[in-house]
Amino acid sequence: MTTFSPPINPSRDGTSVGPKVRVNRVDFGDGYNLRAPDGLNYIKREGQLVFRGLTSAQLSTLNTFCETTVAGYLPFEYTLPWESSSRKFTCKEWQVQVIGPDVYGFTMTIEEVFDL
Repeated sequence: MTTFSPPINPSRDGTSVGPKVRVNRVDFGDGYNLRAPDGLNYIKREGQLVFRGLTSAQLSTLNTFCETTVAGYLPFEYTLPWESSSRKFTCKEWQVQVIGPDVYGFTMTIEEVFDL
């Protein structure tokens, strides 16, 4: 499995990755309900990694990783900047922003996966 090592760290402004929790819920009479986790891996991380101030070479590295290496569906390992261990993610969407002459931004939408 590929490990994602970006050329620079994600920007602090704009980068947002958080939990998405899947819960089964059954409603009974008089407002009573019962909730239970939906499966073994019911909490997964998803969000956006935002990179700003990239050179064209750094942009090319990120774009090639998304288009060729993981191709929108293959999982990769990545350690979020605020965590100490890696997780597996996929990236189905990414965007390039032109900020100025030879200055670019890049946004990746990532979703945690639990493949074997």
